[in-house]
Amino acid sequence: MKRFNALKKVNAKPMTRKAYNDLRGWDLPADEDGSDNGYLTEDINAPANMEGWNGYISWTPKAMFEDQFYEADDEPVGVKCTAPQDANHELTEDEIKTLASGGSLCECCEFVDSEHPIKEGDHVGFGTALHLMELGERVQRKGWNGKGMFVYIVPAASYPAQRNAKGVLVGDYPDDMVPYSSYIALKSASGEVVPWTISQSDAIATDWMLAS
Repeated sequence: MKRFNALKKVNAKPMTRKAYNDLRGWDLPADEDGSDNGYLTEDINAPANMEGWNGYISWTPKAMFEDQFYEADDEPVGVKCTAPQDANHELTEDEIKTLASGGSLCECCEFVDSEHPIKEGDHVGFGTALHLMELGERVQRKGWNGKGMFVYIVPAASYPAQRNAKGVLVGDYPDDMVPYSSYIALKSASGEVVPWTISQSDAIATDWMLAS
């Protein structure tokens, strides 16, 4: 068998193995314990497999579920929408000007609360580690601990064009400010900060943790 990885968001609630079998109208197999604790999960991005549900439902043992998921708010963590929510809202002159210039009434990049349930020393997969970096955290592999190494997200911005013997990029951008997209950077053991590319072993590792 080949190894596969997954990153998904689900709706879930606690449910025993027997309760799930009853929900599906199945008889509990004789060799299974109906009192096993677990979670009913609904993957809303997959087709429904039972009438009355919006997504694909399944049952996951408690330990397995809690190792893979942590509870999220209804809104993305750390983000709020500041656009008017009232359908009958009448746009002000300033709002009309903003929209006419291609702007937005929503400041969804504004952080409201960057709290999360991950504690120092907790081990997580890279999907969760990436989400932590999006919240402004720096993370590392367990094996990196003590070497001062960690990775973090550098937000999009711009930097002055560096002049070398041939003046590369000088004059190509307004005010000689070169734009760059956000990227993941690595603080190496030597103290240098360099762009970082994930390896396959890092992608499947489950020993990611908050950097101390």
